[in-house]
Amino acid sequence: TPAPFLLFGRHDVPSLAETQPLPGGIGDFVFTPSLLNPLDPALFLLTSSMPGFAGLLPSVPTPWAFTIHNGFAFPLTVTLQGVIADASQPTGLAVTNALIVDVGP
Repeated sequence: TPAPFLLFGRHDVPSLAETQPLPGGIGDFVFTPSLLNPLDPALFLLTSSMPGFAGLLPSVPTPWAFTIHNGFAFPLTVTLQGVIADASQPTGLAVTNALIVDVGP
């Protein structure tokens, strides 16, 4: 079934020393999500149906896709990680795996 989520992104590859456990034991982030530290370089990219949150991009619940038709004209490395609604967890939330996207010209 579709699941609401929050997605965060950062414009580099974080070091292991930056791993941040999230409250409630829902999992570890490879960087500090901007909701916990507004000074962190991670951006709150998008959300879908999570009350009280508004990301930079609109979205619908999972599964979700974003297509860039013309690609990138410059090299780009970003790390993406999210929090997703998960009814099987005591808190109702779970952290997703981190994904490093490395795009060459």
